[in-house]
Amino acid sequence: MEAEDGNGALALMDGTRRIDLLFADIVMPGGLNGLDLARRLRDLQPALNVIFTTGYSDDIVAQAGQLDAGAIVLRKPYNNEALVRALAQALT
Repeated sequence: MEAEDGNGALALMDGTRRIDLLFADIVMPGGLNGLDLARRLRDLQPALNVIFTTGYSDDIVAQAGQLDAGAIVLRKPYNNEALVRALAQALT
């Protein structure tokens, strides 16, 4: 599933869908950042695996909020190998 922004992602979750992985930008349009989206989706599905991505500096990322310990962050630009490693880490 793909959503244009965080609110769109929440709308896709009708309370009965289960997803294996959330791949979200930390800074997103629409007023809901990736960290907040992950928290809200984990309220619905506590064991949700998450990979965050960002091309922004640590200062900008910090403005979005505190990352959970052990959060997987894939820095842009990334290549396919880095993506595969992040996916393997998140799904094991």
